[in-house]
Amino acid sequence: MSEKVPKNKYLVEEEFEEEEEVEEIKEEDLLETKILKILSKGKVDSKLTLTNMLINSGITNYELKINLLSNEIFAEIPKIGNRLKKLRFEKKINFSILEGSHVYFINENKKMLSSKKDQIKFDWHSYNIPDGSEDIYIILKIPGIGISTHHFLMSCYPSADFSGFKIYVDKKFERTQSFKIYKEKLEGKFDEDKLILHCKTSNKDIDKSLYKVIQIGRKILHELIKLNFRYSEILRTFFPKSSDFFPVVLIFRSSKQGIFYSTKFTNSLRIIYDFPVKFEGKLIYGKYSMIINGDKGQDFDLKTYYNFITEAHEFQTKSFLSLSILEDWVINPAKALNYMKDDEDLRKLIEEYQQDINTDRVIQERLEETLERGEFFKEITSNLLLTFLGVSLLTDFPPIQWTVVGILIAINVYYFYKRRKTIKKRTQIS
Repeated sequence: MSEKVPKNKYLVEEEFEEEEEVEEIKEEDLLETKILKILSKGKVDSKLTLTNMLINSGITNYELKINLLSNEIFAEIPKIGNRLKKLRFEKKINFSILEGSHVYFINENKKMLSSKKDQIKFDWHSYNIPDGSEDIYIILKIPGIGISTHHFLMSCYPSADFSGFKIYVDKKFERTQSFKIYKEKLEGKFDEDKLILHCKTSNKDIDKSLYKVIQIGRKILHELIKLNFRYSEILRTFFPKSSDFFPVVLIFRSSKQGIFYSTKFTNSLRIIYDFPVKFEGKLIYGKYSMIINGDKGQDFDLKTYYNFITEAHEFQTKSFLSLSILEDWVINPAKALNYMKDDEDLRKLIEEYQQDINTDRVIQERLEETLERGEFFKEITSNLLLTFLGVSLLTDFPPIQWTVVGILIAINVYYFYKRRKTIKKRTQIS
């Protein structure tokens, strides 16, 4: 029995579109309900905290966001900003700013709610990059000068296993400096001071594909640097977690206009917190990423964009160091010069930071000396007080007793005054 074909095939497509719209409306209604339920219990100090709470409450429609400076991933629920704005205009929730963070609440007098950090986990080792026709290039800066990539490739030839991936080194690696990962799926090569990784992917879960390739690149550089006995030159963070710093640049190349745009306002640049900075024909520039649209049939030479890549690496290094100094994440910021030896602005930033550290150290040493002197005089005074007390007990002559009492009161008043001055000074310094 043959299937009935509808008279108008577009009618079927319209029905599917209507079903998708209904489903989307239901998702947004569910999101709104859960937001109101959370805020009925208390205040939330950021959209990120609210996002984590919503995911814990059962919201499954979220994307991963990559922070290249801290090498962390965060979750973002599509259209959460629009939904919060809608609730505010409808006067169902209230909004404030506290210490630079967005605060959402229904009742001002309720307590501040909190969610555990690092709740979003992504196992990049087991994730498979989907097949597709769109190109992703990830370029990582190799810190330092004179790092031997030849030694690394020669050691890995013909293949080597790493945690989460396997490298197959090209037979002509001495000339090409290239290798493949997962056989034919991900290509890699060293060029000057860069590690370049290239893969093809679909528009599906592009955030996960990016994160996986970045982690593979970081692992390769980590082993490359250690093999060259140069690990002490790497700039490392110690808070919020211990991590090596490798500047990363992303370049997307597509045959279709706007293929990497998931919505009108959210695109691939936003996945890595890198909002569009400049539009130039078919090129969309971020601070350290780029989208190249509609040139699939043309020859492609990545070297054309090396100036942008170098500038992006420099921008990222300066941004990372500024943030690390502000947050006190690094012990030796001078190691950043291994990434950008001839940059005068970076050198000046490091010198100013070291001067501040030296100033703080001198102030601390002087405070400690003052406290030591204070302890010394305190011991002498205690001995004197005991002596005077003994003298007053040995005599019944009232003038002497009153003189001793006066001396005791005067000494206590003096030390009370000195103590207040010391506390005030410390408060001003801190």
